[in-house]
This record gives sequence, C-alpha cells and structure tokens, in this order.
Amino acid sequence: MSEDTTPYTVAMAKMGAAAGIDHGAVSKANTPADLLKPADILLRKATDLVTEAIYLMNRKNHDYTSGSGDPYANFRTASSFGIHPAVGIVLRIGDKLQRIRTFAERGELQV
Repeated sequence: MSEDTTPYTVAMAKMGAAAGIDHGAVSKANTPADLLKPADILLRKATDLVTEAIYLMNRKNHDYTSGSGDPYANFRTASSFGIHPAVGIVLRIGDKLQRIRTFAERGELQV
C-alpha cells in the first residue's frame, strides 16, 4: 500500500510531530469515514479546504506578481498606467462587488 500524502495527512503529521503525537499510525489504518467522530470529519474537511485555498492563493499571487513575490505588484502597476494606486484599489474592489452582485442575482459563479 502506498503512503497517504493527502494535504490533510501531511498537515496532521506535521502538527502531530510538533505535539509528540503519531497521527501517521491512524492515517495508515484506513479508518472508515463512518467510524470517525464528526469533529474528525469536520477537521479533515477544514484542513483540506484551507490547504486548497493556500495553493490557489500561491498560484494567483505568482500570476499577479509575475513571479516577483511582491504581493502589492498589481497595485504598484496602476502607477505605470498613470492611475493613482488608491484608484486602482477602488477599481479592484468594484470588480469584487460585481462578482457578489452576479452571485446574488444568479445564485452561482463559474469560478
């Protein structure tokens, strides 16, 4: 059987190691989901969701910053177009509000 390297298992192993707990033994036992406590299921789902969000944020930050690592690069770029950075920020907020409006009107988003 191959080693479980899902984000949840990796995160739990790291947290367990820091606390002196061997979570690896539990994950290798292939415990059926119906035997897990509701809190365990919730923790697993939350950990997977947060891990996925972190991966998404890292990929998006790379795209917005051209790989420079500067999290404010897209705001600084406004100046190169002759737009004050504060106006650029307000425009970005407007983009987000439009997505919220679309969701409120249609009940779904494509992304």
